[in-house]
Amino acid sequence: MNYYKLILIILSISVSIFGQKDKFSSFSDGAHIIAGETVTNAEYERFKESLDDHHFGYSRIVRSTNRDAEFDIHINFDELETSCYWGGSVYPGELYQNIGVVFSNNGAVIDECGSFHVTGHSSPKFLGFNESSGYAAPQTISFSNPVSVVQINVGSRYEGQFTMTAYDAGGSPLNTSTVANSSALVPIFVHSPNSISSVIIEQNGGGYYVMDDLKVRTMDLSGTFQGDYYSAHTD
Repeated sequence: MNYYKLILIILSISVSIFGQKDKFSSFSDGAHIIAGETVTNAEYERFKESLDDHHFGYSRIVRSTNRDAEFDIHINFDELETSCYWGGSVYPGELYQNIGVVFSNNGAVIDECGSFHVTGHSSPKFLGFNESSGYAAPQTISFSNPVSVVQINVGSRYEGQFTMTAYDAGGSPLNTSTVANSSALVPIFVHSPNSISSVIIEQNGGGYYVMDDLKVRTMDLSGTFQGDYYSAHTD
């Protein structure tokens, strides 16, 4: 009798295991789930890459322990070697190309000790503009693959406004956002799921102004993707 009971127990366990396998068979069928959301294979591969260690050129990508439910790329420029003067500033250009972000040579990264009279930036570096010295908007930021959300903090001591316009791969405008100038930096952002190939940021107040803390959401996962903040770091 005990022998038959043992056989029945083994059969019950086997049925349970196979039932669980069928329940999650969608993984073997090519579907992927991140944080409870079904994502495409391309999104899954991008998510896996974000968990790996990456290197680019002379720089190293640093992964923060801080995570954000909205953005998976964060560039704050603070790792770049610059001075308080324009002669010691650095164009970000293609320094972040390995994470898919390229800047036009309009603003340059400079130290906060250059007396821009703004607050709310991530100290001590930001993307600075001085129109009398030729560092002037419009600032273009391009992405190697279409992204969903682009946000950057902007500020100026002068009256005026910032305008950000998103463009698709064909150069057609997607949407536009505008904020008034403020000496305390405020975020400006555009959103278009998996469609933004570039943004152009304009400023009509002239004089000095800054941009900092670029944040990009590369995937459209309804706010569930918990990506890393990335920034370049010179060794």
